[in-house]
Amino acid sequence: MFTGYILASSVTVPLYGRLSDMYGRKPFYIFGFLYLAKIPLALAAHLL
Repeated sequence: MFTGYILASSVTVPLYGRLSDMYGRKPFYIFGFLYLAKIPLALAAHLL
């Protein structure tokens, strides 16, 4: 599991770094926030 995390991180960090240099960091912060915020919202909707 740790090896998979390191492999995924070593691929995605330079990719997101390059894209954030091209498009700015704000869209990636917003995307990350919305991606992480959908999990509790989906759980809350499931419990209702």
